[in-house]
Amino acid sequence: MRHSRKLAVGLGIPILIAVEIGCGPKVDADLRPFVQLQDEKAAAQLLCKPVDKQIDIYLRIAAPSPEPVDYSPGKVIATRNGDIGRLLSARITQEGDRTNLESLVRLAGQYCSLNPSCRNEYFLEDSVKTAAQRIPNWSQDPFVAQNVKWVSDGVNANSTPRLK
Repeated sequence: MRHSRKLAVGLGIPILIAVEIGCGPKVDADLRPFVQLQDEKAAAQLLCKPVDKQIDIYLRIAAPSPEPVDYSPGKVIATRNGDIGRLLSARITQEGDRTNLESLVRLAGQYCSLNPSCRNEYFLEDSVKTAAQRIPNWSQDPFVAQNVKWVSDGVNANSTPRLK
């Protein structure tokens, strides 16, 4: 009986490790430093890349992640790169994949809620609203709807009325 219990306990640890590794997020090894981005060293590593590459990394992490999706690199990208509105607008306009489009809308929402550079970037608001129309039932999706609102609020914060 003792031998059976020791064997079961002995096998339990390797099985637990295998389950942890096998059931974890499927992220490429080169992206691991940027998953659940929490320290300054990893942020600096991300920021040394061109902004377009940073966004590619963000999308590669967000796409395969289990719920909840890891958007931690987004905050770093949104706050530490200055004015990225034109680049975001272009990426949103060109994106054909729905998952990536939703992630880019999230990034735009983070950018406009955290970075004052978003103010008066009406082109970004227009591209986000147009992109939202390509997402079925976007207004009923709290994730998308909230980020569309953050973009609108950020663009229009303390601004003069927009002429149409």
